[in-house]
Amino acid sequence: RHSRQSPQPLQLKSLSAAVSSAQRHHFAFRYRTLPASIANMPLARLALLGLLAASPAAAFRRHAFPAIDSDDASAELVIENPVPVEPGCQCLEYAQVYANHSARCGSVFERHGEMCKLFYQKMEDNLCWNIPGDAEQGQWCYVSLDCQALNGGAHLRKASVAWKRCSPRQDRMSRLHTVKSLTVWAKKRDIDLGMAFSMAYQALEGITWEQLAPYFPDGTAMVDDLRAVPDQWKSKIEGIVHSGPNTIIRSSTGRAPEAIIDKHDLYVTAENTEWTRGKRKNEVAAHPFQMTEVTLVKTGA
Repeated sequence: RHSRQSPQPLQLKSLSAAVSSAQRHHFAFRYRTLPASIANMPLARLALLGLLAASPAAAFRRHAFPAIDSDDASAELVIENPVPVEPGCQCLEYAQVYANHSARCGSVFERHGEMCKLFYQKMEDNLCWNIPGDAEQGQWCYVSLDCQALNGGAHLRKASVAWKRCSPRQDRMSRLHTVKSLTVWAKKRDIDLGMAFSMAYQALEGITWEQLAPYFPDGTAMVDDLRAVPDQWKSKIEGIVHSGPNTIIRSSTGRAPEAIIDKHDLYVTAENTEWTRGKRKNEVAAHPFQMTEVTLVKTGA
């Protein structure tokens, strides 16, 4: 039976060619004690795992969505079956909150450092974003002090705003974006795409992309890949593919390459080294969107 092929296949003509490609990019392999599930893999899959860890550019780099139109209306998130928002409870734009309401980035769930500089402080938008560590997988936004329906939120000390837990029928939840539409959204606003994925989508717990990547090789159909996934992970992955929600599979480092399951599609991120380490690295703060590339590597189940 012929399996449906990936629309943008990863080209690895041979192990030696792949290793040479990694060497040309000056990537160094780091050897670690491997778990049994990886140590017993066939050589070809171990080779792919090594390349993923050592050379995300050599393994998955593609032009990120060359056909996407940055004016595509699909970037606009539409609330289905909306319910009226209570007075004062409309989400506020983050950049305006920091500029006009004495709120400091990091006062709620933004964290500090790059997350503020390259993401929240640049955001002239009011999307809801993940509440880190929240067992209910909730999302949040800033609202006026007049809002009485905070849903577990609170007023901020020394600031003229509050935060609330968002509702999918009242607020624009970033997690409802597809990978494509969130990419368009981030491009329009020149916001780091890797952070947008991380703060929008539910994270898969207990599994890293380094562990899963060898089970999704080039030239195979998604349905066949799912059969090869070990039983202890299979039900989780199949459930996400068939029922959602869109889910990010984090790396052990928290940086690219990472994967995102968007319905029956699999995307992989890569660091854009020309901007993060190369001749344009001094421009990153001005153009954070250039830091991360994303590629559709599998489609269809």
